[in-house]
Amino acid sequence: MLILQGGHALSSFRIQSLITRAKAVGLDVKDLTCTYVFFVMGDAQDTKKLEQLLDAKPMTLGQGLVVVPRSGTTSPWSSKATEIAKNCGFDSVNRIERGMHVVVSGSMSDAERVLLNGFISDPMMEDVLVDLPTDAFFTPGAPDPLGIVTLGSDPISALNHANLVHGLALSDDEIEYLANAYAKLGRDPTDVELMMFAQANSEHCRHKIFNASWTLDGEDQPKSLFQWIRNTHEIAPGGVLSAYADNAAVVQGPSTERFLINPITHAYQPVVEPVHLVMKVETHNHPTAVSPNPGAATGAVAGLVAITPACGSLGPIGSIILGFVASIICFWACTSLKKAFGYDDTLDVFGVHGVAGIVGAVGTGILMSSSFGGVGFGEGVTMGAQTTVQILSVLITIIWSAIVSLILYKLVDAIIGLRPSEEDERQGLDATSHGESSYNL
Repeated sequence: MLILQGGHALSSFRIQSLITRAKAVGLDVKDLTCTYVFFVMGDAQDTKKLEQLLDAKPMTLGQGLVVVPRSGTTSPWSSKATEIAKNCGFDSVNRIERGMHVVVSGSMSDAERVLLNGFISDPMMEDVLVDLPTDAFFTPGAPDPLGIVTLGSDPISALNHANLVHGLALSDDEIEYLANAYAKLGRDPTDVELMMFAQANSEHCRHKIFNASWTLDGEDQPKSLFQWIRNTHEIAPGGVLSAYADNAAVVQGPSTERFLINPITHAYQPVVEPVHLVMKVETHNHPTAVSPNPGAATGAVAGLVAITPACGSLGPIGSIILGFVASIICFWACTSLKKAFGYDDTLDVFGVHGVAGIVGAVGTGILMSSSFGGVGFGEGVTMGAQTTVQILSVLITIIWSAIVSLILYKLVDAIIGLRPSEEDERQGLDATSHGESSYNL
């Protein structure tokens, strides 16, 4: 495993903040030196270029604490960095992980150092080691075999033990339910079954505690905990249009002008409408407003390109249909068509802009019909005639663009050449042509 040293991991402001917090709980921390450390698994081959990619250098750091992602996990940073490295020609690199080397100036006992670990790391996501890790730390372990929880003659005790060992947080009535259920099935449960039961019946999924009845000083309370949370809205619902529906709420917003199509004249005109405010809360691993999957931004651009030729001609229904059709065709163009013809289009310019533009131009001839809420056709013009004009316009544009592109192609080839050198390509044009670093990870 190759270990490289990076730059400063924390700003001076962050370091000073950590020192202040540590001193507030009685830790003798005079200074912290925090440096990025990169762990490269696999055959790096050209280490000099990898150092340039990571803005790193050979390891020279001495003794210190090392903060790394928890054993058995791969950080989101690692996933993206490894993908970038492979795209930059490091095909033999299996994984690049990042950690933080921390040198602490001050006198502390072992117990105080454990307390300090909570300041310099996130215990839920990171481990703090007293030395640099080996390959074994980053090697994923083999999955455990399916386990059987033997209930025996005392199912309740066996399930209580499994509850503690696996951290299932099962209540007494759930354990009793499971004991009766597996007695009827005539078999022992697996550890996976118990884990899935615990997840499906967890507080997060069912809110069994917040929706439960409860007593205070021996008196039954009239409202559950959730009802008390909703109580504010119940006694003061003014301005709230929707609350506690799918972890979201809608409150009354201001009235403002929006450009909408008049369904009678099929012309855009300003319409005064209320613009309400939506508040969304989600407790999962990522905000619902941010797509965790690649391609979301590309899809948005494809929709924008497809609807541009139709601007001022389509209604809401036609626009939705055009965006839906364009998204499917552009996805096919970016994944299958490019692979079939093998053309070099890293940014999917043709697959998104070219294909979506063609789909949008041709689709306008169909979807501008008043049947789809569009502005309709001119007097004496049919859908077929308009679509034919749109197709002819697309063909003329393709031919004209091809001729102009060929001329520019020849001119560039004659003056400066079409491609940079292979060395410049491997180095990256940002660095060789502009003196900038593409990825300062």
